[in-house]
Amino acid sequence: TKPKRKEASLMRIRIRLGAGIRQEIDERLHQAYAQGQVRLVRRIHAILWVIEGKPVKEVASQLGLGEQTVRDYVTALLLKGTASLVYLKPPGRPAKLTKHQRKELTELIKAGPVCL
Repeated sequence: TKPKRKEASLMRIRIRLGAGIRQEIDERLHQAYAQGQVRLVRRIHAILWVIEGKPVKEVASQLGLGEQTVRDYVTALLLKGTASLVYLKPPGRPAKLTKHQRKELTELIKAGPVCL
């Protein structure tokens, strides 16, 4: 049998943010909470925890993300700055139902089947 491969040692990189960037990130985090942007809240927390020195594996586990996703978030911040802390509405065709129609459909589904 083959010997078990030891886990590769992970390189630890220390990142320090300037006060201005940290303030922008904190403001964006508060906005994300206020707007209910759960995805962005998780992204910002992942970045902040890695910067604080938590291992990527631990951050990923706590937030339910993949390790590579966490690394991608940090890399995007380093390359694009706080401009990386935005999720745009995905492109696609407009909804075929109006809000009123969706509400009616929801009520019909909740009511369940009706005997005739």
